[in-house]
Amino acid sequence: MTVKNREKYYISFVYTDKKNVEWGFLEDGQENSGWVPMDYMYPVYNSQSFYEEYRDKITSDDGVIPNVTKGDVIYGWEYPGAESKFKLKVEEDTFDYSSMFTDEEGHQWGNVGYYMGNRDFWVCIDEPQNPELPVREIDSDVAEPPEKIDKMPETSSETKNSTEKNTGNGEDIEKQSIEIEDTAGSGAENVIAAAVLIGLTVVVTGILIWKLFGKKK
Repeated sequence: MTVKNREKYYISFVYTDKKNVEWGFLEDGQENSGWVPMDYMYPVYNSQSFYEEYRDKITSDDGVIPNVTKGDVIYGWEYPGAESKFKLKVEEDTFDYSSMFTDEEGHQWGNVGYYMGNRDFWVCIDEPQNPELPVREIDSDVAEPPEKIDKMPETSSETKNSTEKNTGNGEDIEKQSIEIEDTAGSGAENVIAAAVLIGLTVVVTGILIWKLFGKKK
């Protein structure tokens, strides 16, 4: 499969090989999948990124969002100030949150672990019904991919001509083939050596039998 540059893909698993190179299992949403070096991938800012950046400012204070009752529609956000949001209909008399964050504008946000099929999202405690809250500025610049990956000297970010010799895993396969052939050769030599020993044993046994029984004749 061909992976297009500067497009978003989902990585479901990460594998580290014996050379300490990380590979991500990539799925493009169209039943195509494959492994790609993680050095060529850059994370999209999400709730986990927000936690890592602001963990020192997130408190364990829990509470109830004021002025919200059953039937009201409020908004949930992946993280405080995210570009996208989704609507939530309050199904109970109160709406609880488990931790809190105060942004640069002074807005207070409550984190909700789970509610009606939605996991790990934020609600603005001050204005839960406002869909036009300020968007957080995120550094979206993506660095250029490396020309070569450490410990994989022949892996390049540039596409090579299909007529060129395979690199990386191709060389490993060739080396493995050579090792198998060598092993097969050693096995053949062992068989020949065993046959010679058997032949010598037969000859020696024949001599002993001739000496034991030939003299009686």
